[in-house]
Amino acid sequence: MTEARIRLDHPEDHPHVLVATIDNPPVNVMSTALYRRLREIFEEIAADGAVRCVVLTAAGTRAFVAGSDIKDFAVLTPANALTRARLVRGALNAIHDCVVPVIGAVNGPALGAGMAISAACDVVVAAETATFGLPEINVGVLGGGQHLSRMVSPKQMRWMALSGKRMSAAELMAAGGVERVVPAARLMEEALAMADEIAAKSPPAIRLQKECLNMIETLGVSEGYHVEQFGTAILSSLAESKEAASAFVEKRKPNFD
Repeated sequence: MTEARIRLDHPEDHPHVLVATIDNPPVNVMSTALYRRLREIFEEIAADGAVRCVVLTAAGTRAFVAGSDIKDFAVLTPANALTRARLVRGALNAIHDCVVPVIGAVNGPALGAGMAISAACDVVVAAETATFGLPEINVGVLGGGQHLSRMVSPKQMRWMALSGKRMSAAELMAAGGVERVVPAARLMEEALAMADEIAAKSPPAIRLQKECLNMIETLGVSEGYHVEQFGTAILSSLAESKEAASAFVEKRKPNFD
């Protein structure tokens, strides 16, 4: 039996991109151990200055992540449920709070935990075969609605959470939750191209932009813009900011290496 794991790769032609692949055949369900490892990986990225963008995907063709491991639910008690809940929250928060942008490359059904993992990413590109849903209501648990609200309207979120119905990748793109939908064979090519586009920007600017975007997510326009102005003040003191401005004026590619 194949051991559940998360593979880490640095593609040779994409030196500043880390690819994290959830690998738990047959449908990549998330066990307690996988949640713990996911949190560790995304927290450790902070110390790796070479990584400027992460592509998070999954192995196989049957699913991106088909939810949490039902075996974990079967042994939940009031005593251990909160401990597990903190672990799951920590893993999802680690993706959302990762110091560099995370692109979710969704290769198949993203259900329950898979949908929440997708929503925790900064940008989502999906295969045409991908679907998204919250089937929790069908198996006697709750969760994921707040994450889904990052990807669809409040009324769509409520319908999906109450009914357990899925949305196709095309439908979710129309709702604004998915950036691009591509044939499955082109998914990683597209995700890596998007990651390279981000990685070509100033590294401190991208990290600060990600931090500011997270901070302003629930703020009003005035308060949010105030935060971004502080970010600009911080960034303007860095050499990379000057290099970006000079390259733009001189019509050349900036050098951030």
